[in-house]
Amino acid sequence: ASEALQSKRQSGLSISQSSGARSARLMQQRRRAAALDGTRGKRPPAHLKRAPEPPGLSLTHYLKVLGIWGGLLAIDQAFHCRLELIAPVITLWRSLIYVFRVEGTGVSILFLSITLLVDTMCLSLLPLPWLFFIGSTYVWVQLVWHADCDLYVGTILLFLVFAYIEASVRLSTFPTSRLFRFLAAHCTGSPIMMLGLDLKDLVLLGVKSRRHKRIVAENQFYFHLLDGSLPSNMRVECQQQEVASVGE
Repeated sequence: ASEALQSKRQSGLSISQSSGARSARLMQQRRRAAALDGTRGKRPPAHLKRAPEPPGLSLTHYLKVLGIWGGLLAIDQAFHCRLELIAPVITLWRSLIYVFRVEGTGVSILFLSITLLVDTMCLSLLPLPWLFFIGSTYVWVQLVWHADCDLYVGTILLFLVFAYIEASVRLSTFPTSRLFRFLAAHCTGSPIMMLGLDLKDLVLLGVKSRRHKRIVAENQFYFHLLDGSLPSNMRVECQQQEVASVGE
C-alpha cells in the first residue's frame, strides 16, 4: 500500500511539473508575440483617428440612388416605360395588407375605395405631362426622404437634380399606355391621400385634446363643489390625510 501511495504521488508530481512547463511555454510564446508586435495595446495617434461622418447618407448611398435613377432613365428613353411608377403600387399593397390585419375587411375596402377615387380624380383633372412629372418626381423624392429622414445638403441637391431632369428632359416624353397613366395618377394621388390622412389625425388629436380639457374642467368643478360642501373640521382632516400620504 505504501508503494502504491508513493507511485500516485510521483505521478501527481510529474503531471503538475508537465502542466507547469506547458504554461511556462505558453507564457514565453505570448511574450515573444507581444515583443514582435510593438503596436499591440497602444492607441492610435490623434491624427490617425477616424473623422466623424457627416450627417445624412454616405456618398456610396447617393451614388447607388443616382445609378438606379440613371438606369431607369435610360430604360425610359429606350422603351418609353417608367418602371419607377410601380413602387407606390407595392407600397399600396403592403398598406392594404396591414390595414386588413389590424382594422379588418371593412376599413381596408374603404381605404382602397378612397385611394381609387383620388387616383381617378387626378387622372381626369390633371394633364398627362404634369401627371407623369409629379408622379415620377414624387417617387424619387420619397425614396431619398425615407432613407435620410431629414434635410441635408446631399438630399436637397438630389431633389433639385430630380426636379430639373424631370422638367427639362422627361416632361415632353411620356408613355402613352393606359397602364402607365393610371400608375402615374396613383403616384400623384398617393401624396394627396397621405396628406389627407395626416390632416385627419391632426383633427382627431385636436378633438381629443379639447374633450380632455373639458372633462378635466368638469372634474375640477365638481371637486371644488364637493369640497365646499364639507364641514370645516372634515376639510382640515382631509387635508392632513393628504399631506401625510404625500409625506409617506
